[in-house]
Amino acid sequence: MTKPPWRLIPHETGEGVHNLGLDAHLLNEELPFPILRFYSWSSPCISYGYFQAPPSSQKNLPAYRRVTGGGIVFHDRDLTYSLTVPRNSVLPWSVKRSYKEIHRMIQHALDLLGVQVSQCTEEHRGDFCFESPVAGDLLYEGKKIAGAAQRRKGNHLLHQGTILVEHLGIDRLRLVGAMIEEFKRTYQITFETSQNEKSHLISI
Repeated sequence: MTKPPWRLIPHETGEGVHNLGLDAHLLNEELPFPILRFYSWSSPCISYGYFQAPPSSQKNLPAYRRVTGGGIVFHDRDLTYSLTVPRNSVLPWSVKRSYKEIHRMIQHALDLLGVQVSQCTEEHRGDFCFESPVAGDLLYEGKKIAGAAQRRKGNHLLHQGTILVEHLGIDRLRLVGAMIEEFKRTYQITFETSQNEKSHLISI
């Protein structure tokens, strides 16, 4: 039986309010198909977790609250992605299982590009995301280079992740391509991308 295609929103660069606002909107819409999205940041900013207090002045950068949890993230040259999925799709609903499964796919994608990373097995809690690796985060030369946070609303899950590509010496678009192929291989799915679909998703 052929699985229905997922939707792919191709890589784009935008301001923090747009980048995070669109992810929140996709979660709120509770669409019936999974959506994978990639984006970068047009100017430096900070994002902080839904359950955190707004951070005190950090380098005079604008700060935006995510709808997901997690800690403070400084955005500049990082690659960010999001996955919005309905319950009972291919992704496990469990927080730990889904978190580790997505990071395992990123690990395989990086391996294809010649970058060896490992999954963290310990818990280090703190206010700043990349100073506080938790189980399932990806480590490169002992430092956290990929983390994420999640939010569930009704029967939908939003997973937002950040990868510090500037520390890995690889082109972000090559990593985007490798991640797309890894999602296809893991879940045996196809992606549907058209200008009309993208415009629809962004303008809902």
